[in-house]
Amino acid sequence: MAQVHSQHTQYLSKDQLKQMIEDYTGKSATSLGWAIGAFGFSLCATAIKAKVPPVIVAFLGAVTTVVTGAALLSDVVNNTERQNFVGLLQNLVDNPRQFTRFKVVSTIWMEWHEGPTTGYYNYYTTVSYDVA
Repeated sequence: MAQVHSQHTQYLSKDQLKQMIEDYTGKSATSLGWAIGAFGFSLCATAIKAKVPPVIVAFLGAVTTVVTGAALLSDVVNNTERQNFVGLLQNLVDNPRQFTRFKVVSTIWMEWHEGPTTGYYNYYTTVSYDVA
């Protein structure tokens, strides 16, 4: 049975999200709302899915040593691909006073495995996104 080893929260501002979209598209935007208006929700969501995993991995790499870089990146990419960034971006645009950033919660899990002679822990990471 898996147990939570640690949980880490980080926030991504609208400016950081806009920068990710600019880096992905190669075009500049004056604001996140303008970028979404110019490029569309779908392209902006794709851009964030492509650009956000290294940011999360860099943050987690600085706070934990139990998950290796390659495994951590793989876990974050797999969790990120399943997220509905279009819906999250719509919340940011539709409710600008209530929501001002993305909240990223990374959970590092540990799971005990019993082998024939010894046991060991397997560590893996899950990531969830929300607006805050």
